[in-house]
Amino acid sequence: MPIARHRVFVTAILLGCTALAAACSSGGGGGTGTDSTTSGPSSASQSAVAPQSAAASPQGGSGDSAIPVETGPANASLTPVQVGFINTESGGLDLPSARYGFQAAIAYINAKLGGIDGHPMQGVYCAVGADLDSTRKCAEQFADDSSINIVAGGYIIVSDSIYPVLAAAGKPILLGSDFNKPDWTTTNTAISFWPGSPGVDGGTVFYARDFLHAKTVAVVDSASEAGTSDIAAIKAELAAAGVNMTIDPVYVPDTAVDYTTAILASGASSANVFIDLTGPNGCIAVAKALKALDINAKVVSTVECLDPSVVKAVGPLLTGWTIGFAVQPTQLPKGQNAQVDNYNSVFPEYSTQNPNGNGTAQSFSLALSLWKIGNQIGYDKLSPATWMQGMKAFKGPVYLGAPTLSCGKSKLFPGICSLASFWYTVTATGGLQKADGNQSFDPIP
Repeated sequence: MPIARHRVFVTAILLGCTALAAACSSGGGGGTGTDSTTSGPSSASQSAVAPQSAAASPQGGSGDSAIPVETGPANASLTPVQVGFINTESGGLDLPSARYGFQAAIAYINAKLGGIDGHPMQGVYCAVGADLDSTRKCAEQFADDSSINIVAGGYIIVSDSIYPVLAAAGKPILLGSDFNKPDWTTTNTAISFWPGSPGVDGGTVFYARDFLHAKTVAVVDSASEAGTSDIAAIKAELAAAGVNMTIDPVYVPDTAVDYTTAILASGASSANVFIDLTGPNGCIAVAKALKALDINAKVVSTVECLDPSVVKAVGPLLTGWTIGFAVQPTQLPKGQNAQVDNYNSVFPEYSTQNPNGNGTAQSFSLALSLWKIGNQIGYDKLSPATWMQGMKAFKGPVYLGAPTLSCGKSKLFPGICSLASFWYTVTATGGLQKADGNQSFDPIP
């Protein structure tokens, strides 16, 4: 995952023999900015939202119920439904690609999907750094704006300061990515339909164990807040599954460009599987070090290691790596997945950016999910309370994501409604093929 790196630690994990089908899954000086000034909808009633039914929202294009039916444009003369969008784009962590996906989806919704009851959707964007101050300021901006009833999160690396502010204002947030413990435990404010670190990163360990039959696994992760939350979540999942493990961290500076010493210290030379949970820069360094060390362990990682910068730098070295995705990989060739085909057809109409960017497809899915839920609620009933009720009641399917949702089911991760993830292996030609056991894991105990 892309994260603020102060140090990176490498751990060796020894896995026990309990069987489990488990699973998986984005200056900081506080500067903020928006690109939207239009007034939003007036406060709506607080009536409850009924549980989702198949006919509750416009969906079902091409025979796939997750693909929207195109009904025509929204009415530009009607008051827009404003959605606050928070994303990490400063402080050395520039991830605008998540915003690009959200913006493209909003444009698509307004041009072809009729908005919400005819009202156009409008994003109000606030960029944050990897620090508490900037994220708090964005939360305060949206909390104080009476035209905004719902907030969306792209890649929010440091999120702790958001939740007290939004909770005090009674405004919910739908997260596209979950990196830190508050993301999946602040259930009065935050909900996510995507697996995040507990799903994808945790899923790497279970995938290695259950499908690659690994007895020993060497793991590389970050010692930032996101990274330590990541490991804590994996430990909790393993403990809940009754799997024994030993962790012996080895720390290296975030400025390291050579991972040779760290990888050797991790026990990768004798491990069955090596797991890389770093971000793009780490993926490049790890791939080079594994080759230099002639380590033949199978490698399992996340979509961060398919970032365009990684593919450009070390693409051939990724051959044989198994990658976990939070959404269906948009790099798939045409004809393999109807939702991916739809995305790759629609996205270029509304954006000139890379459709395979970091978090781009996830944020596209995020906007479409809010569009579905907003139509399910109805424009006249939109309010912070009904948005939260609607999100919790939503059962899916999620565009490019989980076919079904169950919000609040997990005791470990109550704010994450699905840990479903998708697993593919990188081929010698740089393509993707379904990995052994490719399925939606579910480590929810």
